Amino acid sequence: MVNSSGSLVLLSQKKTVALSANSIKEARNPIVQLLDSGNLVLREENEDNYLWQSFDYPSDTWLPGMKLGWDLRTGLERKAPKSTSDPVHRMAYLATPLFNYTFVSNKDEVHFMFDMIRTYVITKAVLNQSQYERYVWIKGENKWILYSTLPKDKCDTYNLCGAYGNCIMGESPVCQSVEGFKPVSLETGDSEEWSRGCVRTTFSFSSVSTATNYFNASNNLGEGGFGPVYKGSLLNGQLVAVKRLSRKSGQGWEELKNEAMLIAKLQHKNLVKLLGCCIERDEKILIYEYLPNKSLDYFLFDPIRHEIKDWATRAHIIEGIVQGLLYLHQYSRLQIIHRDLKPSNILLDKDMNPKISNFGLARIFCENGSQATNQIAWDLWKSNRSLELMDPILGDTPPSPANFLLSYINIALLCVQENAIDRPTISNVISMFNKEPTLLLSPKKPAFSFGRGMEDLGSSKRKPEICSLNDMTVSILEAR
Repeated sequence: MVNSSGSLVLLSQKKTVALSANSIKEARNPIVQLLDSGNLVLREENEDNYLWQSFDYPSDTWLPGMKLGWDLRTGLERKAPKSTSDPVHRMAYLATPLFNYTFVSNKDEVHFMFDMIRTYVITKAVLNQSQYERYVWIKGENKWILYSTLPKDKCDTYNLCGAYGNCIMGESPVCQSVEGFKPVSLETGDSEEWSRGCVRTTFSFSSVSTATNYFNASNNLGEGGFGPVYKGSLLNGQLVAVKRLSRKSGQGWEELKNEAMLIAKLQHKNLVKLLGCCIERDEKILIYEYLPNKSLDYFLFDPIRHEIKDWATRAHIIEGIVQGLLYLHQYSRLQIIHRDLKPSNILLDKDMNPKISNFGLARIFCENGSQATNQIAWDLWKSNRSLELMDPILGDTPPSPANFLLSYINIALLCVQENAIDRPTISNVISMFNKEPTLLLSPKKPAFSFGRGMEDLGSSKRKPEICSLNDMTVSILEAR
């Protein structure tokens, strides 16, 4: 019934008030209508705007068109009742041939809903104390039948194995720690506390020494600013790369912590994986996954091992690097600028998949090889001789790969333009890969000179910058 003030009142069989719905606006000629969608609405007789609707107050049943979320204009929160097991938080929402899901987030509202692809199908979702159940109405039989349920098995349970835990049906226990981690529960002695997740593995110095055959020179993989890197074999046979801080290194404890903390928070197939660390007495060691093909410079610049011959492999490496950078700049929990990206910091696995390494080792050089390379590339570009930059090992280049090369050179020069404001974001770089060379913007002069003339400031209108040497580790939280 609608009372004298225009509010909707639902009465029980005993004539007691079961629900009283007060609208924010007093109604003059109110009517109550049950829509085909299942939404019970209160509205003015000749108007479409609702004074109140049941869809704003979800129960245990979720219907097509019913929003879950917040109306930021009114402060209304639309949420289902929370049960003890809270199944709504562990549902996996996937598009199916029957229905699709929509998420909206803007200044007016944040909501999640589903709608029907096949409008002749009538469906509902029900939340009980332990499951999310999807039902479909069978018209010929006039009844609801169960279409699907979640969780499908124990591994669908929300936060069952916690952070860095992996649920695997058929294993005992079903929760397993991911590579390089161990369960917190082992430290407390309670094997049922998997929801507390896993923590990064730490190694003893004796175990690391044994793994590397006491840092034998035959296991040395190379050396960077941090120190030497050794190949090692753990007791379970797993191969690892062991980076040991050199006492002669200009980097120290703060730089090691910076790198370890950054990589521990990053997970992407094109980033090197940190497995653990060893901090014991004066020893500071990081343990990484072992990548058998070493670094990109090993293939590009070594005259004996100059083996990357085909364009497909080179393009695969380029695109993998860009995907890793896109994650760092936009999609990781931290927005990170690597600032020391070079072939020696691109590692390659057995399938030649690139992985970005050496985070936090940013250095600013006033005069180095990269600036000289920029100068050569720019001079050849301006004189329409860019194909001279092609690796001679590729031989005669047919027209299609030549276009790829011109595109890559064009994009590379756009990325090193002197004024940072002119450089594309990494997401724009990815979109450029699919463009014809003629559709790409022409690059401006790259940053290979110390100072800037007023004629080169362009749209940035910034003051000239002073370049300085800096061997400290830096991670800048600004991304393009």
